[in-house]
Amino acid sequence: RTRTLSIQQRIYKNTQKKSKTMSTEEVKILLAITSSPSTPRQTLTLSKSSTTAKELREQASTLTNIPLDKLKLIFKGRIIIEKNSGSVATDFGLEEDCVVHCVGKPVASAPVVAAAAALGP
Repeated sequence: RTRTLSIQQRIYKNTQKKSKTMSTEEVKILLAITSSPSTPRQTLTLSKSSTTAKELREQASTLTNIPLDKLKLIFKGRIIIEKNSGSVATDFGLEEDCVVHCVGKPVASAPVVAAAAALGP
């Protein structure tokens, strides 16, 4: 006897598989660069219990090429600041596949800057 699953049952089964593969100590977030909306979102995996706001900002700066002093991270209308010393995931309520907006202008790569300098004023 065959049993067909409803769409809701299939979705539930798929989410259960995903939750088993991802550690409960980790959360995957997506970084969206607001200065260039056509750029695909970058994926970043954090430890739920130990990643601080400072570490998140450093990782986001490296991943997006936005200088750390110019970078602002926004989640649910709140700016993620380094003053909080606890876990950024619990302090700000970061969840699986949530979107954190990166405000700031990425720096150009070295060859582009060198080529622009070679052209002169």
